[in-house]
Amino acid sequence: MILVLFIHVHTYSIYFWLVMDPRLKMQYYEDKKWERVYITATKRAVTQLWESTYKGTSSNIQASENEDNDLLAHVFKRRRSEHKDELTTYLKEQIVPSKTDILLWWKVCLLVCFVIT
Repeated sequence: MILVLFIHVHTYSIYFWLVMDPRLKMQYYEDKKWERVYITATKRAVTQLWESTYKGTSSNIQASENEDNDLLAHVFKRRRSEHKDELTTYLKEQIVPSKTDILLWWKVCLLVCFVIT
């Protein structure tokens, strides 16, 4: 039973890391001619892992929303409501060239894509 659980968790983490490689993303599965049902299942597994483990919580957001009279709270509330999920945004972007240094890419992306927007 423990071995089955280990294989199950290990398999999902491999899916996640393949998708999080900006040179591959979901395109890897298309290129390897996976059946659509497996591609959909992989995307669902990655999304579930993202939402349960990595996606930020809204507890800090709710604390500042109580300050309705504050101009900054109003501006940031509006900006948050227009903000989309980082995983969805990431998956919609084009894949990067295969020679890209992915560690450098993530450093730049974390600063530019997710902090400024």
